Amino acid sequence: MISASRYLTAACGTALALLVLTACASERHPTSAVAPRPSPITSVSPVEPATQVRTFVPYLADGRSAVRVTRTGKGTCWTTSVAAPVRGAYRCFAANQILDPCFVAPHSTDTVLCVPSPWSSAQRITLTAALPKHSVLLNSSRPWALQLANGARCLAVTGTAPAVAGVSLPYSCGNGFGAALTASRGKPVSARYARTDGTTLRTVRIAALWRA
Repeated sequence: MISASRYLTAACGTALALLVLTACASERHPTSAVAPRPSPITSVSPVEPATQVRTFVPYLADGRSAVRVTRTGKGTCWTTSVAAPVRGAYRCFAANQILDPCFVAPHSTDTVLCVPSPWSSAQRITLTAALPKHSVLLNSSRPWALQLANGARCLAVTGTAPAVAGVSLPYSCGNGFGAALTASRGKPVSARYARTDGTTLRTVRIAALWRA
């Protein structure tokens, strides 16, 4: 007959074995750890660069040309510039060509510097007649030139502007394209851009604009 002490010893051994097995199982398969939830992915829209606003400076402080002069000649000016309608800029005539804008030299009334665009060289014209009086500047805040984000360079039209889909394009961008500023008060500024013989317009960011 087995004694009660032997039953007690066997039961304790069985309980101890169960405790060891449970501890090992817990180490292999932990149940208390909770997998972290993945952080939500937030999409951020890229910020477009602001439009650069540049002021064209034709002369240095000492009166010398700030632009490379490649030609000289003689001519006359008869009205305020149409391309860059600011004081000191004129629409002139020399060698059977209309030159606009032409900037009068500081402290001088007999010489102008005619620059076709902010990125081109200049022609110095010695005047054979007095400068005219400035007419009323109807749109002096209009930029003289634009550089679009697609690389196109556009100049203010001095004649009749073409229209596409009912939108007038007062800037000529070359290669048969034209542009118009959008009515945007913020930055960056954009333009409506199209072939002048086309029917559709697209919006393009203006990378830089020049004022005279």
